[in-house]
Amino acid sequence: MSLVDDIQTFLIAESTAFILHAGTSGGTLAKQIMLDNTITPDTIAVLYETPGGPNTYTFSTTTGTASVDTENPSLQLLSRAVLYSNARTAAETAYTILDGLAERSLPTATGTRYVEITADQAPFFVNRDDNDRNIVSVNFSVRKEIG
Repeated sequence: MSLVDDIQTFLIAESTAFILHAGTSGGTLAKQIMLDNTITPDTIAVLYETPGGPNTYTFSTTTGTASVDTENPSLQLLSRAVLYSNARTAAETAYTILDGLAERSLPTATGTRYVEITADQAPFFVNRDDNDRNIVSVNFSVRKEIG
């Protein structure tokens, strides 16, 4: 599964605050969708895979080659709601669940091994959209095994 698939599945399993959003389902957690989409509800959190750092390599002294040990992508959660407190609560919930997560396979014990997930900062207010809804963001740096 992809990074956003893994994290979406994990967050839904870890918190009743998140319900899968698919199409017009009205859920509270989606991935990789545009917030201005007409079928997107007012209150929603969306996961985006964002550019991260370079891969980490392991070097072999016997062959003189390097192979990728871990990927280092980044992840952003944008939370939107009419009430600022609702947008912030969803971002804080994800922040609490994900920040400091280490040496864990996601979304289940047989999934991709995540070496570390670290919040880049606490959730913060971004702006209000064209419909006067609050947007709060939190960003994460991720280190995960290739898979």
